[in-house]
Amino acid sequence: MERFSRYDIPYIRLTDFMEAIGKKPTAKQGDRLIYNAPYNIESLYRAYGIETMGKPTCAVNPATNKWEDTEWSAYARGGLYSLAGEICNFTKDREAVERYIIDVLTDYNRDHAVSLMPMPSVRIINEGSVSVIDIRPKEIDLDDFVRQIGYRQIHRDGEWRGFSAPAGQKSYPDILVNTSQNKWYDYNSSDSGDVYALASRLTVEEAPSEALWFVASVLAGKEIHEVRQPWGDREGKSQKAAQDIQTRPNPKRGKHL
Repeated sequence: MERFSRYDIPYIRLTDFMEAIGKKPTAKQGDRLIYNAPYNIESLYRAYGIETMGKPTCAVNPATNKWEDTEWSAYARGGLYSLAGEICNFTKDREAVERYIIDVLTDYNRDHAVSLMPMPSVRIINEGSVSVIDIRPKEIDLDDFVRQIGYRQIHRDGEWRGFSAPAGQKSYPDILVNTSQNKWYDYNSSDSGDVYALASRLTVEEAPSEALWFVASVLAGKEIHEVRQPWGDREGKSQKAAQDIQTRPNPKRGKHL
């Protein structure tokens, strides 16, 4: 069984999370599924003693992967972080909310197949070139990528490669890369993931677009042009893309593992 990490959280479906905590929709209103609220809205409960627990006011939109409390939407709405925060009353402790989400989904995944939402792709055009590169994290060779960002291979055992960070002088690896799975593993912790998760960690960015810009800059090796397109649009439209191109410089390199 694969354990989820915080890098997976943006791609966890709210409907899967609700299933994982034992909640099923009681009704449907347009595009939204209605659940009995699994929370008391922290700010309202503490200030005014208002209880929302068990009321059919938690509305989830699977298309946008957002939720809101239909009676108190000004106080309670957003994505998975905000929903989980209301449930466990850790709304100001992001790390605690992350641990809660990961534990819930990992436990649920023991007996249920949880599939993450598709990652976005970024299309770039190298300056002076007519070629278009479609950045899809799952298709990027991780072994090649870590070499391009300066990691040095110091160990090899079958499908495993051990790499030292660019500034590191350690005799043991900072990260391990499994070439058959195309995934990395932190030598000193339980963190793991694909190239997007690694980019998120190196750039200290949780926004998918920022992490993907880092990946794109490494592959392009120079300034890149953004082609705006909806998340999940894997094909893109060349005519529309030509109208939406914007120049953006390479993102600043972040920390090393």
